[in-house]
Amino acid sequence: MSSRTTERGEVRWEEWQSSAESLRIGADELHLWRVSLDQPAEVYRACLDTLTPDESRRAGRFHFDRHRQQFVVARGALRAVLGHYLDRPPGQLRFTYSPFGKPEVEGEEGPDCLRFNLSHAEGVALIALTRGREVGVDVEAVREEFPGMEIAERFFSEREVETLRAMPEGARAAAFFLYWTRKEAYIKALGEGLSHPLRRFSVSLADGESRVLAEPEGVAHEASEWFVKGVSLGASHAAAVAFRGPVTDSRFRQWRPALLNS
Repeated sequence: MSSRTTERGEVRWEEWQSSAESLRIGADELHLWRVSLDQPAEVYRACLDTLTPDESRRAGRFHFDRHRQQFVVARGALRAVLGHYLDRPPGQLRFTYSPFGKPEVEGEEGPDCLRFNLSHAEGVALIALTRGREVGVDVEAVREEFPGMEIAERFFSEREVETLRAMPEGARAAAFFLYWTRKEAYIKALGEGLSHPLRRFSVSLADGESRVLAEPEGVAHEASEWFVKGVSLGASHAAAVAFRGPVTDSRFRQWRPALLNS
């Protein structure tokens, strides 16, 4: 079942489906999972049991317990979701990484392979999945005192900066993070990370799905093939997903710990 959307064309997390009756994904579909990272100790331990030694070492580098626990739950949830789509045990999945760090499931190759992306911030994770097309997702905690306008003037496109300047000052912080997550989701889908200059393309805050726009200096790919869509997680977070080519069906699911054992 597809979820309803807000007036801005964003899916509301309160309406995401908790049922996972069918974990099959078609070539023209986008699946997005929302994960609550503040889980009880038994869920944390179950997630930790699925991680590789390298992932466990990464978790151990976090200074604060909450950050370490949220990293473990995010990775465990990702493994549980991927394991169900691929019909493989979560703990047996292995990942390979592009030169810029974009992960893929080892052994998933070919034009119709499963693609995924993960992002998490302050208690919430999003997992995006597609088949045979690149996808990126980003979520950020909205911080009212963050110097968003200063960063936008340094790194955003001219049209994005002009849009922010025209807004009331009190609305700029939230708008900055809406822009940032759309742009970050796009460069994550490209697999280039922040090596791709943010000012070389523009995204829209318009309702629903919108195309990425190349700026005059041009880019090596066809930006018109790429779409971004905002995801509403409430006032505390901004989020977006980007994907190549239009999708005909989007499905939004709420992750539940039972997926670790089913």
